[in-house]
Amino acid sequence: MKHILLIATGGTIASKYTENGLAPQISAEEIISNVSREELLSYKNKHYTANNCIISVVGNIDFEELDRIVQKYFVSAFNKKNEPYKVNKVEIVPNIINKYDVVERDDNQANVCVHIKSVSAVNDKKYIADLYSSILGNSQNSRLYKIIREELGLVYTVYAFSDMVSVTGGIFIMLGTRPKNVKKAIFEIKRIIKELAEKGVTEEEFERVKNLKKSVLEYSTETNADIAEANGSMMHLFERCKTLEERKAQIENVSLEDVNEFAKAIANEEMFNVVAVGKKLNKEDLKQF
Repeated sequence: MKHILLIATGGTIASKYTENGLAPQISAEEIISNVSREELLSYKNKHYTANNCIISVVGNIDFEELDRIVQKYFVSAFNKKNEPYKVNKVEIVPNIINKYDVVERDDNQANVCVHIKSVSAVNDKKYIADLYSSILGNSQNSRLYKIIREELGLVYTVYAFSDMVSVTGGIFIMLGTRPKNVKKAIFEIKRIIKELAEKGVTEEEFERVKNLKKSVLEYSTETNADIAEANGSMMHLFERCKTLEERKAQIENVSLEDVNEFAKAIANEEMFNVVAVGKKLNKEDLKQF
């Protein structure tokens, strides 16, 4: 069985509405309501060209047959005169409007998201960020889970993850709890982050998470779809496919000192957002972070 993944690279249609160097969210009502059919087609014709596509194929297929298909559907079908258009990464600035925000919703559970600015997918510290977020809150052995859920019983669920793209990235912390517990839970998250920065990660935590990440990489090669997606993403980001051994080596090369230095940087980061969704929530409670 073969699997084909197509990745088209480009920019954002919201860029024409940019003010003061800040790109607004594409989902904003004023943007969607003002985008015309002609603008949408113009955007498609500008970005979705043959030269701007990455085709990742994994499976039992002959290369000559694949080349014939690509030539027919992804070269001849596109206007060859179109040159690939790429957004100037320097022009992209994080759009931070509110550091704290509350969305009212008639729900007995409060859902909270903390976002802390981190590194991009092409940054040398990518794997350090991944290991740190896992130690913070990626399993039942993580700091957030053991303390905030198991010891204090403040939340129904809590976890952290690292999300990275080519130009930026972030550490995200998600939790679900009763509205009355929001203030205390956020305070504890901040305390745990500070504790990691001041006292550091233990050797046991570090080795456990490092082995976990290498195992996850092994599992990611089990299906053609997973391999096609990984290869397509790597070609987009690095213009080459890294082998499984290379990626595992990058994890292995991360030291305990690297993670501890990253923990200090995250604790001192001033670019973050805290958003809560639920009823009878107080924005001031979010400022415990």
